[in-house]
Amino acid sequence: MKNEFIESKKLKLWIVQLFLVLLLGFSVYALVLQIFTDSTFANKDIPNWVLGLGIFLLLGLIASFASLKLDTQVNQDGVKVSFGILANENWAWQEIAKASIIKFPFAGFGKRKNPKYGTVLSIGGKQGLALELKNGEKWLIDIQNGQELQRVMKVLKK
Repeated sequence: MKNEFIESKKLKLWIVQLFLVLLLGFSVYALVLQIFTDSTFANKDIPNWVLGLGIFLLLGLIASFASLKLDTQVNQDGVKVSFGILANENWAWQEIAKASIIKFPFAGFGKRKNPKYGTVLSIGGKQGLALELKNGEKWLIDIQNGQELQRVMKVLKK
């Protein structure tokens, strides 16, 4: 019987990614129009470097959304969570006062503070691993397979 829970969830906000790609295409069009036709875009004189910087930032944002995933690992050592540049946490069982699997209302996407759950790391699920640390911090990590995590925690006696 396996005594480890490993889960990886990718962020799938295709509508946001579509909007960013359309905005990128619009920005590239504006830059090309200004450079090659000597006209200004939308009767405004937007400097080419500003459009170029905007394109560069949009490319970074698109790449960030495309690669963002929530990795959760629970084993005999403790709980480890990685959420791209948003969070990289690791707690030993000695630091955790209480760990439970809960159902919660849709809490959105990303990392944020919640008065009831503490710091929430979510990709849009409705169940999560709720942690209360001995130092008073609370964390809620979005998980997909609550039954498997429950089985692993039972084996680990946590």
